[in-house]
Amino acid sequence: MLKYHRILRGILSGNLRRRPYRLNVSLTNLCDSRCKTCDIWQIYPQKRLPLREELTQDEFQSIFRRLPSSVMWVSFSGGEPHLRKDFCGIMESSFRDIRNIAMVNVPNNGIKADRCVNDWKRLLAIRRRPFVYITMSLDGEGAVHDEVRGVEGNYESAVAAFEEIDALCKQHGNAAIGIGLTISKFNFDRIMPFVHQVIDKGISLKIEAADSGDLYYQGQDADERPDLEHEGIRDVISEIYALQNKRQWKWSSPIDFLTRNHVRGALRFLDNPEKLVIPCRAAHSNYAIDCYGNVNPCFFFTTGLGNVRKYDYDLCRLLESQRKKVQKAQQTIKDGKCPRCWHVCNSIDSMIDRKLRKPWTLFNV
Repeated sequence: MLKYHRILRGILSGNLRRRPYRLNVSLTNLCDSRCKTCDIWQIYPQKRLPLREELTQDEFQSIFRRLPSSVMWVSFSGGEPHLRKDFCGIMESSFRDIRNIAMVNVPNNGIKADRCVNDWKRLLAIRRRPFVYITMSLDGEGAVHDEVRGVEGNYESAVAAFEEIDALCKQHGNAAIGIGLTISKFNFDRIMPFVHQVIDKGISLKIEAADSGDLYYQGQDADERPDLEHEGIRDVISEIYALQNKRQWKWSSPIDFLTRNHVRGALRFLDNPEKLVIPCRAAHSNYAIDCYGNVNPCFFFTTGLGNVRKYDYDLCRLLESQRKKVQKAQQTIKDGKCPRCWHVCNSIDSMIDRKLRKPWTLFNV
């Protein structure tokens, strides 16, 4: 069961002590997808960055052990996390070594279905662990998904993995799995039948608009990145919002409440991408640590605050030592001069903090 009291304690502690309560952590840039909407899978084949310099399991453990007590939520990402042979060891360390951990979420692409299932079979059997939310990436049904993700048979393997992991979540409890749907010009006009199927089955659905930001196109100049936008994307997200609002989201659920407002924020951002939807809390309540140990305000604003390897894997020590850089990044974000985006990796804590500081915005984004 998700321990809301521990989450609330982390949020309050982080705000009062001016420390992060959420982290976004990239485990690897290895990826076996070939997505049209992301370029991470080409990083190592094109030798843009060195695989051998990724953080080891022991280094991740050192980071986790030195995190402040305010950190209660870690969002892992990649690449494809399950391609790390020590994935389970890293996850077990996060369960054990982050003092007040209450929630962990991890994406999967489901290409190597057996490995995904076996990893979660081991991890979900752990009795003392935080709530785990697993996202299976599916960008449409059948051939649509395989086309966008660039791997034939990916849809079939991902669905098979989803069903087995869902059974494991129900068996062990304190865990859930849902579908993550990225909407782009490559699938926006073909996804609604799939969305209806997902909602008819009562499966949790999280949606995002595709983005060509730094996270997905590391090492590429802006003019080299593809244009993923299409005017039809907003209309589809609006249609999905109306469907979920009517048939899926429960007003009694804090998670559904925040998810609803996240989608409303996505619509607002698509209306005016040149303006922040709400004040962003990156470099306040939330930081990003990439798979080489580099710390940034977020994965889309890679200003380079420092590397944890140089600070004995102590995030707080790094932030204190680089206070001027942190303050400059905070001001840049406040002025809306950062890359500007609206993604779940930063929107949720930004909305939480806004409602905490300005209660009259409770029913706004």
